[in-house]
Amino acid sequence: MYTKTNHRVLRRVFALVLAMAMVTSLLAIRISAATADFKAPEKAMTVDKNLITVSAHSQAFLLPEIIGLTNTTSRNTELPDVFATNAEDAGPATMCLNDAQKTAILGVFGSNINQKPNPYMYNYFYNAWATENEKDLTPVGEYTMSTGIGNMFSPANAANAGGITDPATGMEIPVSIYLKQDILLGCNPRSEDGKTGYTDVIAAYNSAYKDTYAPYEVDYEMSRVYSFLQNLYSMAGVAHEINDQTGKTWRYSDPTVIAGDVEKYVKGLEAYVMKKLKEDNRTPEVVAVVDTSYTTKMRQSGKIANNEWVLNTSECSTQRTTSHSRVAEFAADTTTNLADVLGGDLIETPGDIQGVNNNFYKATSDEIAQNADLVLFTDVTMSTTGEASDRKITEFKQNLVDTLQDTKLVNKVDSLEMMTSAFDCVGSIGANSVENILGMAYFTAYIYPEYLDQFAVAAYWYNNFYHISSASALKSTMASNFATSSVREAAGNRSAKNLDYDKAAVEAQIIEGMNYYENNRSEFEDKLINQNGETGENTGWVIDWENGIGAEQREEPAPVEPETRLNGVVKGPDGKWGYYVDDVLQTNYTGIKNNDYGWWRIENGLVNFKANGIYKNEYGWWKTTNGKVTFNETGVFKNDYGWWRVEKSKVNFKANGIYKNDYGWWKTTNGKVTFKETGVFKNDYGWWRVEKSKVNFKANGLYKNEYGTWYVKNGKVDFSYNGTYQGKTIKNGKVV
Repeated sequence: MYTKTNHRVLRRVFALVLAMAMVTSLLAIRISAATADFKAPEKAMTVDKNLITVSAHSQAFLLPEIIGLTNTTSRNTELPDVFATNAEDAGPATMCLNDAQKTAILGVFGSNINQKPNPYMYNYFYNAWATENEKDLTPVGEYTMSTGIGNMFSPANAANAGGITDPATGMEIPVSIYLKQDILLGCNPRSEDGKTGYTDVIAAYNSAYKDTYAPYEVDYEMSRVYSFLQNLYSMAGVAHEINDQTGKTWRYSDPTVIAGDVEKYVKGLEAYVMKKLKEDNRTPEVVAVVDTSYTTKMRQSGKIANNEWVLNTSECSTQRTTSHSRVAEFAADTTTNLADVLGGDLIETPGDIQGVNNNFYKATSDEIAQNADLVLFTDVTMSTTGEASDRKITEFKQNLVDTLQDTKLVNKVDSLEMMTSAFDCVGSIGANSVENILGMAYFTAYIYPEYLDQFAVAAYWYNNFYHISSASALKSTMASNFATSSVREAAGNRSAKNLDYDKAAVEAQIIEGMNYYENNRSEFEDKLINQNGETGENTGWVIDWENGIGAEQREEPAPVEPETRLNGVVKGPDGKWGYYVDDVLQTNYTGIKNNDYGWWRIENGLVNFKANGIYKNEYGWWKTTNGKVTFNETGVFKNDYGWWRVEKSKVNFKANGIYKNDYGWWKTTNGKVTFKETGVFKNDYGWWRVEKSKVNFKANGLYKNEYGTWYVKNGKVDFSYNGTYQGKTIKNGKVV
């Protein structure tokens, strides 16, 4: 919540206090898209004065851009940043065009690839081009400024860092209030009386100019994923109040709806994976989150043995950039942390990193090799080159092998997969305090490539929350920012360069996860990542089905007047639709019943209008959508027992062939996808290479079935091919 405090007549400073998390805990680590080549604007943009403006400190600068508020300052435009000392001579920051084109924040939010670019970033980008081409530059106040915003971190430093000197008064005005921005974001820590670093500066400004400038001073809680979600909602609330008071507005759609969609993205994908694990009766992956740097320090100091490693959990971290381990948090709910498996002792040691005491768990090399399915390194938030990643894996595995007590575990070490590199980022610290929400979905997809595509879920984020609408621009940006990302062996040939992104498919997974959460809330009570040590209502998720993702997912049957005596599927006295026999609700009925409006899925006697699956009655197995059998759905659909060939909404248990759905083409046997069949099979469109029941359209080569060996091109037998291939003679697509 935010509160209003009256300081004097016509002067109000609005304070929104979320938590006392210090923005100054961040490190100024620079990561940019090294291979990006964003096209610079060659014409300046007119600044829309009707936009809500923000000065955002340090890592907070990205939050407003997600919900469509407009930064006039930006940390990542310091390349370098040079200002004149007076308003008459003040010019734009000096930036090399080559550097500007490689700066993701400018490319994503300050160029034409954005749905509606930030005009201040756009003009800054333009100025870099104009400088090299000797064109007119945009004036002060119409491009993004950064002095005192990024490297100075805190509001107190930023407020006193100076910026532009007004020759009329001699007052040096910080760039963070030079344009009288509507919101100052990232204003914590506060003193006990609620003052921020800007309190005195704003008072001095108002005194000098006889003004009543009273911006919203908003704190920024960045320590956890759920804190960031709360930040989004809070900022959206501030934006609406400003809109009500002044008529100023935002660049995209309603910021509250965008904030809600971000929450659905995070929790929906997480719930989707939890649903899939349950459906497959699969034990979650055991993940070791290892801090190799701190391990070295602790070994050198003699606090741990040479065969022991420092482990992090979401609640116990050696990390300095945040109060919790971001990597462990990403994997907290969909995996089992090795520290929990071992029940290891918590160690508190004198800190060797910036003088901070650090808690950690520890595990031996044997315990990691014996129990872990996957190793995540705490420094994967820093994207590295492929060679550096390979070298880290090689060194880590060799160290494990060298320190094993049980040499029989050597082969287990060799099979361990390790994520050593995440992604370059728009912010300064990859997958950390700003892009942590993207990071959660991305890491979850990396851990479970069978369920999610790590590049597709990242592309969905860039498409919908970084507002990149052009398909070509999306692919290009993904290819640059995710070029060095680690990929699991099970992910096959996936890469950012070969992006296979289907917005509808990702959104369908989000909605499926949302529905699963709605129907299985008890499973999530202690599953959601806790907020400040508490679970339950603080992290409870109330799905807004009326707005944003999933808004169109529910529909009810046409109303019908109840009969004198209730029989069949009708509306009962309580207003709920159910299956009645002589006025008695049949609470014991697990099936499908019909009325004049269709066939309906009944659960415990009531129509489940959220049912989307395959269910049976005495006439067969039926596909339902929003609780209803439409009799017009054909494809491959799933229920708790597997994936099935459905024709006109009914499972065809005699179907033996290859059929498609949104996720590919699938081989079915007796109507079911077994996920085990590999070979060359046919349907009405040809003969196809199938691997684990799915057509592999990237298959090229010679493959066998019971009729011979066949030449396959792009997944399909080419019966027109005659010649030689791999030393074999081919005639009409078949090896002679």
